[in-house]
Amino acid sequence: MSLNDSGRKAISALFKDYGENYAFLIERKQISIANDYKSQYSKVMLLSTASYFENRVIQIMLEILNPNSCSITHGFMETKALKRQYHTLFNWDQNNANQFFSLFGSDFKDFMKIKLTTDTDLNNSIRDFMDLGSTRNKLVHGNYATFQLTLTADDIFAKFENATKFVDSLIPLSQEFRDAQ
Repeated sequence: MSLNDSGRKAISALFKDYGENYAFLIERKQISIANDYKSQYSKVMLLSTASYFENRVIQIMLEILNPNSCSITHGFMETKALKRQYHTLFNWDQNNANQFFSLFGSDFKDFMKIKLTTDTDLNNSIRDFMDLGSTRNKLVHGNYATFQLTLTADDIFAKFENATKFVDSLIPLSQEFRDAQ
């Protein structure tokens, strides 16, 4: 985790608070309230992690594409290419990021396919990232109040921690691709 990543720190704090509050309720034999809390807090954790990834991936894309050298390019990237477009970057019905990789051209997509054939950890990280995004979409586009989230806050936090490996790899992988060109 980056020392300056306030988003990750906030999610870790949310998860820590959840654990403490849940334990408090269980210790006081407030089982029904604890179960309701657990169910609702899992939704909060899901939305928090998905929101974090949306913000972070957009920041990373701006860094990778480096539009800062031209205000016209930066303006376009920020207002049209990325703003409110995040969820179109990925095919949330799949458990891979092939659609995202293809946005950077067929050469980069092929580079990533080769990388993924040997990197099980990265594949698992992508799968968790995609699962969080897909589940988030089902939650917000379905009936939030009645949506039956099968993941617990613990499950979501574990997926979040694993999915950050994928997000953290985007800049180094893009640099490795550029260096190989």
